[in-house]
Amino acid sequence: MSPLLVLLAPTALIEPQRWLAAGSGLGAYVLAALVVRRIGRWREPTLLARWNGDYPTTAALRLTNPHADPVARERRRAGLEALYGRPLPTAEEETADPVHSTQRIRDAERRLRAKAAAQPATSPLLAPENRHYGFMRNTWALKPFGLLVAMAVLWVAMALSWRYGWTTPRTVAASWSAITALAWLLFFRPRIVHAAAQDYAERLFDVLDQLSTEESKPE
Repeated sequence: MSPLLVLLAPTALIEPQRWLAAGSGLGAYVLAALVVRRIGRWREPTLLARWNGDYPTTAALRLTNPHADPVARERRRAGLEALYGRPLPTAEEETADPVHSTQRIRDAERRLRAKAAAQPATSPLLAPENRHYGFMRNTWALKPFGLLVAMAVLWVAMALSWRYGWTTPRTVAASWSAITALAWLLFFRPRIVHAAAQDYAERLFDVLDQLSTEESKPE
């Protein structure tokens, strides 16, 4: 967007200080986005451990998963095997070699995601659900830092207020910090992120159903 900004407001960036401020702001935003995403990816295995080691897409395809819908699982496995070009692990293979079975299932999922990315019209809701999951995962990953900041600000605001008296800014700071801390504690939890991942999985399987329907149509 920087060329457009320069075009619309050329005189606003004449002074070097403003160039520095604009460049620093843009650079800080990009850096923050990259760092936060990296933190989210780094902490994702912790989420998987709390989800019994599986993404919702993988869990829905496992024959050894007692919580998966058997009717939907059969349809999805058949469609994914046709798309993947090879069979998915059997229940015996999942039990005997769970690591290799997981790798095979996730490799088939990658094939489906690549197909979905090449045909975005098949599910316009897939990309928004993917972004929503990424946002929830990354925000949850920042929970220790965010909670620490909220509690620290709350403590400082209350300490200053007890010592020097309550003022409107200190009251607002303390109140908002308390609300933020409660949000970190009560809302941003693994099960909330799992719900976002489940929504994404459902939309991804919708793409699989549409692809299977299109391939089964007579020419």
